[in-house]
Amino acid sequence: MDSSDDPIAQTADPAPTAGPARPGARRRSRETEAPVRRGPLHRTWRIVCAITLTFAAILAPLAAAGVLATWVARDYWESLPTELPDTPVPTRSKILAADGSLIAQFYSENRINITAEQVPDVLRDAVVSIEDERFDEHSGVDLKAIMRAAVSNARGGGSTQGGSTLTMQYVKNVLATAAEDDETRAYVTSRTSYVRKLREARLAIEAEKKMTKDEVLLGYLNIAYFGDGAYGVGAAARHYFNRKVVDLTPAQAALLAGIVQNPSRFNPAQNPEDARARRNVVLTKMHSLGKLDDAEFAKARDSKIKLKLRNAKNGCTSSKYPFYCQWVRETLAKDPAFGETQAVRNERLYRGGLTIKTALDPAKQAAAQEAVDSVLGRDNRVASVAAVVEPGTGRVVAMAQNRSFGTSAEGKFDKTEIVLGTTQGMQPGSTFKPITLAAALEKGLDPTEKINAPASYRPANQNLPASGSFTNSTGGGTGDLDAYQAIARSSNTWFVKVQERYGVLTVADMAQRLGLTSLPRSGKRAITERDASLTLGAYEVSPVEMAGAYATFAASGIHCTPIAITKVTGPGGSKVAVPSANCHQAIESSVASKVAEIMTGTIDGKDSARTGAEQSFGRPAAGKTGTTTENAAVWFAGYTPQYATTVWVGDPRGASKYPLKNFYANGRFIARAYGGSVAGPIWRKVMVGVHEGVAVRGFDEPTASELGVAAVPQVRGLDAGAAYRALTRAGFRVEFEDSTTDSFQLPRSGAAKASSLPSGAVVDSTPAPGSAAGVGAVVKVKMNTGSDLDFDLPLE
Repeated sequence: MDSSDDPIAQTADPAPTAGPARPGARRRSRETEAPVRRGPLHRTWRIVCAITLTFAAILAPLAAAGVLATWVARDYWESLPTELPDTPVPTRSKILAADGSLIAQFYSENRINITAEQVPDVLRDAVVSIEDERFDEHSGVDLKAIMRAAVSNARGGGSTQGGSTLTMQYVKNVLATAAEDDETRAYVTSRTSYVRKLREARLAIEAEKKMTKDEVLLGYLNIAYFGDGAYGVGAAARHYFNRKVVDLTPAQAALLAGIVQNPSRFNPAQNPEDARARRNVVLTKMHSLGKLDDAEFAKARDSKIKLKLRNAKNGCTSSKYPFYCQWVRETLAKDPAFGETQAVRNERLYRGGLTIKTALDPAKQAAAQEAVDSVLGRDNRVASVAAVVEPGTGRVVAMAQNRSFGTSAEGKFDKTEIVLGTTQGMQPGSTFKPITLAAALEKGLDPTEKINAPASYRPANQNLPASGSFTNSTGGGTGDLDAYQAIARSSNTWFVKVQERYGVLTVADMAQRLGLTSLPRSGKRAITERDASLTLGAYEVSPVEMAGAYATFAASGIHCTPIAITKVTGPGGSKVAVPSANCHQAIESSVASKVAEIMTGTIDGKDSARTGAEQSFGRPAAGKTGTTTENAAVWFAGYTPQYATTVWVGDPRGASKYPLKNFYANGRFIARAYGGSVAGPIWRKVMVGVHEGVAVRGFDEPTASELGVAAVPQVRGLDAGAAYRALTRAGFRVEFEDSTTDSFQLPRSGAAKASSLPSGAVVDSTPAPGSAAGVGAVVKVKMNTGSDLDFDLPLE
C-alpha cells in the first residue's frame, strides 16, 4: 500500500488546529480580506438585540408585545451555556505492524481527520460560498442571514431557511457528537427549533472568541457528515475519489461541499443526477463570488462526475493478518489497562483515535504463514498454528494458522474465527519435558547420571493412566539413560521417575515461573503430588504460552510474558499504558544454558535415536517433539538464541474424537502423526524463514559455579572414610557399591584399566572424577577387589 492508499498519511488530531501553510498549498491572507471581526462589548449586545428582535417577531403569539418578547429572549440568552462540550470527535483507531504498516483499523464513524495545511483554497472557497459567504465577516452569527430566513419563513411556502453560519453548523455537529442518547441527538439536530437556534448562536459567538476562522472551518470539515458513511472531508475525499483532500479539483470540492446540505439526496454514489445538479449550484455560487474564473467555472460545470469509490476497511475480517489482529482486539477488549469496563475499552477502540503498535513482523509472519499453508493447506481437516516469540522481549513476531478468517460452510474446514494460537485448550505432550528437566537441574540433578527407564513404570502413590502404567512409545526410551539421552529419545518413564524424585509440585512451580499460567493450581482440577502425568504434558496450554516458556530458556532464564501490543498512543501522540511483558529472571541463567545444551541433542546430537534429527537447519538450535495420547495432537517446539517457535497440529473439532490419523501433509498420506513427522517439518520451515538474514549465534555455555554444580573430586586411592569426607564436603551424596572391582574406566575413552591399588582403597567413582555434577547429586563409589565393605563412615 503506498502513501496515497494509507489513511495514516492523512490522520491528524481529532481536535484540529491551524498551522502554517503547507508548501505548495494555495493560501491567502485573511488579514487583507476580512474586516476586524470582534468589536467592543456594545457590538455583542447589538447582535443579541437583533437576534432577539428577530426571534420576537417569530414568537410574538407567545408574548403580549415585541418588547416583552425581547426581554424574555434576552434573559433566556443570558441563561444559555457558553462552553461547547469537550467531547472528542470519533476517530479511527489503527493497528500497526512493527514496521508501521497498517494491519487493521476500527471505527464507529469512518473519519480521517485532516490538518489546516491540508485544506486547499478551492475547498475552502466551495464550502464558504455555498454555506456561509460572509464567514470571514461575522463573529459567529450572520444577522442578515437570520433576518432573511425569518422573513422567508414568515411568508411560508413549504420550505424553511435556517440562517445558520458555518460556526453555528460546527456547534450543532459538536452538540450532536456529545449527545448521550438518540433523543438528545434528535433535538440538537432539529431544523425547526428556534430555541435550539438561540443556543447555537450563543455558543457560536463564544466559540469565535476562542477560535480563529481557520480553526472553525477545520473543525467543521472534520466533523460534518458527507454521506455514504463518510464522516469528515478526509474520509469523503478518500471514499468518493480515492485521493487526498489537498489534491481535490474544483469540481470535486464543489461536489463535497454540496453534499452536506442533504447527505442522502446528494449522495453521488446513489443519486448522481441530483448530486451533479447540486455541485453545479455550488460552482455557480463560487463563480458569482469571484472564486472561479470563467474558464475554471465552465470546465468544472461541464465535467461528469467520476467516482472511484473506496470503502474503508473496518475490523479484522478484511485484515491481511486477521488472527493476529483478532488477538490484539481481544486484548484491548479484556485488559483493564485500556479502561475500567469493556464498554469503555470498546469506546476507546472504535472512537478514540488510538494508534496501536504491535510486535508483528510482516516478513516473519509471511514465513510462518507459508509454512503452515504449504504443509497442510487451508482446507485440511487438520489445523496448525505456529507462534514465534522473541526471547528477552516477549514480542510475538508471528502467529499463523492454516485457516482463513470467517465461518466455514458445512463440511468445509478452511475458515474459523478462533485464534488457535492463544487458545488454552491444547495438551503439549512431550514438549513439556524440558520444564521437568529445568526443575530437576535446579534441584541438583546431575545430567550425566544414569537413571533406569523401564518399558513400563507404576509410580507409587500417584495417579496412573487408564492402561495402568506409564510406557514409552519407542524402544529407544528404555534402559539406563542420562538427561541427554532421555530428552533426545523422549523417554516417558525416565521423566516420570525424575519428577517423582523431585516432586510434581516442584515441576508445576517451574512451569508457572516459565509462564504456563493456564495450568490449574487451585480449584477442583488443581495439580497435586499425585498427578504424575504433568511431566508428559497432560494439562492444557496454548501454543503462545509454550513458545514463551521456551523463549525463557533461550534468553538465559529471563521470562517475558508473550505480548502482541508494544505501544499505544492516543490523539496527538499522548501515551496510553499497555500490558507489560514483565521481563524478569525466572530461573538461573546457568540452568537455562544447561537445558539448551541438553536440548540441542534432539536436533543436532549424535544419538541415532534422537527424535528431531530431520529438523536441523544449519545453526545451533534446541528443540523437543511432542505427541499426545492416541496421537490426538502433535507438537514441535524449539529455539535459537534469537527466536523461539512452537508448532501445534491437531483437529480443532476435538482431539480425542478426531485423532491425527489418515490425513495428508506435505503431499504424503499420514497414517499416524508424530511430532517429528508433521509438526517438525512445519517448525523447520518457520525457523528457516524467520532467521533469513539473521546472524548465526550459539548458546551461552553453562558454568559449574552458576549452575549449582561442582567438579567431582578425584578420590581414587583414598580409603572409604577419606573419600566420603572429600565428596560430602564438595556437596555430593555418597553411595558405596555392594561389589568390588579391580579396574576403573578411563574418563575420555571409557576403556577399562587394571587397578594396582591395594585392598581398602577406592578404585572408581561415577560420575567420573573432574566432571561437573549437580550439588546434592549421588556419587557412586567402587572399592578395590579385596576391600572389606563392612565399615563405618565418619560423622563429618
